[in-house]
Amino acid sequence: MKWLIRKGLLPATCAVEPALRKPGDTTTYCYTPDEVVSMIAFCDKNKRLHWLGAVIHFLSHTGMRIGELVDARRCDLSDD
Repeated sequence: MKWLIRKGLLPATCAVEPALRKPGDTTTYCYTPDEVVSMIAFCDKNKRLHWLGAVIHFLSHTGMRIGELVDARRCDLSDD
């Protein structure tokens, strides 16, 4: 919603502030910044894993899931 409002595609009156709580009993693991840096460094040391380092870097900076990245097309990605 925020992106659409910033782009002028929706008026600011459409902004929604959902009341979402972070689940406390989830078993989902979240990598620490140090772990992400270590994984990328490991991939950079092996020429055959450079692509994986790029994937890890992209996912860690966008918050996308692997499936979302796999399904993304070039036109879905923008640098603005």
